[in-house]
Amino acid sequence: MRHILTGAAALLLLVFAFAPASVAQSEWRALITGDAVAGYGVEGATLIDAAEAQALHARGVKFLDARSYGRWEQGHIAGAISLRLDQLEELAGRQEELVFYCGGTDCKLSANACAYALTLGYENVYYFAGGYPAWTAADYAVETGS
Repeated sequence: MRHILTGAAALLLLVFAFAPASVAQSEWRALITGDAVAGYGVEGATLIDAAEAQALHARGVKFLDARSYGRWEQGHIAGAISLRLDQLEELAGRQEELVFYCGGTDCKLSANACAYALTLGYENVYYFAGGYPAWTAADYAVETGS
């Protein structure tokens, strides 16, 4: 019997599939608080809103999109990089400021990515919980394609 995963379940599977085995899921998942209704939080990450994200973007801080590559191609924050967790250490140094975002407050992908980065020793982690929907609602710069 074939099973097809859709939506959030498929995206979470992708996050777990690309997380290197060197960090136990239980270790980084313990940093995540809240739920899809109340919103997620990440212990150790700085929670930011759209205006704060825009200020970081204007300073040239690196933005990492935790959504699927297909969603990233459809539209992303200008200059953002489509993130696969197994590539995090290739994309950024541990001292570098990083903004993680995904599909909004009910999406857990960027919370997972923030928590994972923190367990690897990244120190300047920003969690943009409003993500792409908050960015576009504020009419900030976006791009499509790669």
